[in-house]
Amino acid sequence: MAFLTHTLASDSPQTLEYGMRTPSGHRQFEGRARRLDTPLQGKRAMVFIARDITDRVNLERDRQIAAIAFESQQGMLITAASTRILKVNRAFSQISGYSAAEVVGQTTQMLSSGRQSPAFYQAMWETLIETGIWEGEIWNRRKSGEVFPEWLTISAVRGAWCAMSVGGSATMWRR
Repeated sequence: MAFLTHTLASDSPQTLEYGMRTPSGHRQFEGRARRLDTPLQGKRAMVFIARDITDRVNLERDRQIAAIAFESQQGMLITAASTRILKVNRAFSQISGYSAAEVVGQTTQMLSSGRQSPAFYQAMWETLIETGIWEGEIWNRRKSGEVFPEWLTISAVRGAWCAMSVGGSATMWRR
């Protein structure tokens, strides 16, 4: 009622977001209203249009959660399927010594220490493709050239972004 009263008293359009239970579950709506200039049957009137914004609200919530998770104390990076780096978090930069500007656009191979054999990486990718997850210790190289061990966890999400979380840095890619 407060929204209706405010809309009828205002010269400008009003908006309202609200949720309600529907036969398909809880949904979020955006309502837009405007007072009509001409009374109807001698009474003030308004036009009200509502649209379902549930998907948009859920997507925004998921983005906020992902942003919070990405800025964890654990180093993370996001790559494309080609392993080309798209984004890194602050913890990754602190651990590796590389700024985001230095690594974005490069492949994850730039971090390679050379201590693992091609057979090691082949087995890692086979496991990841087969099971959707790989976890283990790997030796990487910091910007300074220092070789260091880290615990790496890779979780594949088919058809979407994939996450590779490391005990010091992490990767996500799209398959």
